[in-house]
Amino acid sequence: MNKIKFIIGAIIILVLVVYGRSLFTGAFIYPTQEPVYSCNPDLWGHVFNSSRLKIINDCTSVTGTVVSSFEVNDGDQHIQLFPDKQYLKLLNKNNIELQLGSLVIEPICSHDPTITNNSTVLDAGIGLADGEIDNASIDACKGYAINVYIPKVGEHVRVTGAYVLDTLHDWMEIHPVSKIEIIKKAEWGYIINFSKIKSII
Repeated sequence: MNKIKFIIGAIIILVLVVYGRSLFTGAFIYPTQEPVYSCNPDLWGHVFNSSRLKIINDCTSVTGTVVSSFEVNDGDQHIQLFPDKQYLKLLNKNNIELQLGSLVIEPICSHDPTITNNSTVLDAGIGLADGEIDNASIDACKGYAINVYIPKVGEHVRVTGAYVLDTLHDWMEIHPVSKIEIIKKAEWGYIINFSKIKSII
């Protein structure tokens, strides 16, 4: 009887020691699962000229570092995201050659499309001349208030949205974007290692 009590007591002590260590070291880990993400299908009702986008995956998530961000005059934000190693496969030839090895991220209606002083080199590519306003882009943003965070250059983020082929430019995008989360704030002097993408060229 004493032997049984001793064994039970030893087991209890062992469990308490392991659990106690977990509080300080984080060694006790529950079974992990893939991150759960979801996309807002209602965003498609506010995408300017959505017919140009061929859906590859209607909802996915990608992590990477922001290398540039600017406004386009259809109301969207054009973000270049250098993907983490496990997501380099999402790039195609035009992402590598025309987007400096970046995945294009486009939160929709990030700014007022009636403002004409935000012309970019991509205006002609979306069917608008420099500074030109298109009523379709204004109509697309009506009734939509953006609640997606616009990241800063250098920030490491997780982006969730539709993975699509922009058939006008023949490059891959996350468009529209349902969510952007900061993983790590920007640091001065960060370096993008473009040699990582050579294996997929």
